[in-house]
Amino acid sequence: MGVDSMVSENRRSVMSMKDVEMPETPESERLSEVSERSNAIGQFLDWLREEKGYHVMRWSVKRDWADYDEDDPEGDEESELGGVRVLESTEKLLAEFFDIDPEKVERERRALLDAIGG
Repeated sequence: MGVDSMVSENRRSVMSMKDVEMPETPESERLSEVSERSNAIGQFLDWLREEKGYHVMRWSVKRDWADYDEDDPEGDEESELGGVRVLESTEKLLAEFFDIDPEKVERERRALLDAIGG
């Protein structure tokens, strides 16, 4: 196939794409809007973990479960607070922070691929 026929084929593909009704992608558009900030925060969190050894933690009550009292599920004032490492990925935490639903993004991506015949 020569260059002229390849260019001609590409033009036909682009022209036929104009006729395709593209689905709405609000979640993907939102992801695109926050991607620069999200990437910067993600790089910072990766740097903290990899270079400084810091990890995202959440507070949790440490208790002796042998002394657990069903009538006082929150524990007593003598319980110790301690950090528990957050196991969610950076991507999941960022999606939650920016209120992005990764499953919606994936559905929108698949709908776009279906629309263009991919």
